[in-house]
Amino acid sequence: MKQEYDFTNGERGKFFRESVISKLPPSEEEPNWAAPSEKIGKYICQEVKKRLSAYRQQPKDIIDHAHAEQDAAKGGYAHRQVYELVQNSADALLDSKKDQSILIRLTEKFLYCADNGHPIDENGVDGLIFDRMSSKRNGKAIGRFGRGFKSVLGVTDSPEFYSLSGSFRFDRRRAEDRLKSIAPLGERYPVLRLPEPIDPYRENVDDADLQELMSWATNIVRLPLVSGVHDALVAQIREFPPEFLLFTDHVRYLTLEHEKSSKTFALHVKDKIFQLDTGKERANWKLFELAHKLSSEARADWHLHCDGDEVNIAWAAPLDRLDKPGKFWAFFPTETSSLVAGILNAPWKTNEDRQNLLPGQYNEELIDAAAQLIANNLTSLTTSDDPARHLDALPRRHEKEDSKQVDLLRERLFYYLEGQKIVPDQNAR
Repeated sequence: MKQEYDFTNGERGKFFRESVISKLPPSEEEPNWAAPSEKIGKYICQEVKKRLSAYRQQPKDIIDHAHAEQDAAKGGYAHRQVYELVQNSADALLDSKKDQSILIRLTEKFLYCADNGHPIDENGVDGLIFDRMSSKRNGKAIGRFGRGFKSVLGVTDSPEFYSLSGSFRFDRRRAEDRLKSIAPLGERYPVLRLPEPIDPYRENVDDADLQELMSWATNIVRLPLVSGVHDALVAQIREFPPEFLLFTDHVRYLTLEHEKSSKTFALHVKDKIFQLDTGKERANWKLFELAHKLSSEARADWHLHCDGDEVNIAWAAPLDRLDKPGKFWAFFPTETSSLVAGILNAPWKTNEDRQNLLPGQYNEELIDAAAQLIANNLTSLTTSDDPARHLDALPRRHEKEDSKQVDLLRERLFYYLEGQKIVPDQNAR
């Protein structure tokens, strides 16, 4: 990480605030970005050759793949580009021993997402160019299906991926030119099946932002923006929830920039209290987690694209506002209320836009496990000044507009609380 990324005056380009982290020493290493002729570039050329051959054998796949990309770009993922880019970077940072950092930067011409995680490998390339073939096998990985990156086609026609291991570009017009000879009557053509290796040093000549990011990052996504999407991306940046860091505690810093505005979210853990710094305030949270082993029935209801049969469930309780009803999260907020204070985060089975939990054995089993997690940890929220404070976290009584998920969580939670000592007596015990 270069020292010039510590802009303490709050100007555009600031990556860390002095109040968050002391200045880092200047890097003495100049990163060496791989050429198109190296390993990743060769792998991409081989895969594209295979893909074109497969399309010649079955031209109908061209239409099928084009529709799949269109569904991701215009359907449930249509307004999630910043979410999806950040979560891909967060997964790249898993097990990284560097200062785990993500930077989103929006200019008039480009949207950038940079991180200093593991450089992309062949499996990572497969996760981008195939549908529902995520390369993420770590249990803490956020992405499951490998579809989120396709959302970028809602804001760009030529997404670019730069990595120390190899860089490449997708291009709508170039893909159409290559596929028209195979399917001349196609209305649209897939874009993300035909990457082409590029030289990062040639591409950054006229882009000072890209040069700057290449001085410290290991992975950079650059999206040349199509007309009319800039304001929507500004809204995504402004509304990005800082609580995302609570469930990706391997990410220490997340900075979001647009024009002259810059904000940095930082997470610190002290005495098991998670301190989330947004630049404007510091909120204190407690985080409780468990690894739930799925039953065969739950696994059959939703087959996760990951190794093993365990899923991580977390309850983040806001110590400063326990009386505010919370929501279910799938690493980002859904529209499904939980009524329990804070956030219940898990890889829930949701509809395509990840806004609402779906019925079924899988979610019911996770809700039951979440109820146990809350019941087992509820009294740890109490304080000597307020020995009944933890009771504020409990959900209110049933009302007719409550969802089935809320009803089930409340029912199972009070079932597990039955007989537990949770109500203080007149001596505050």
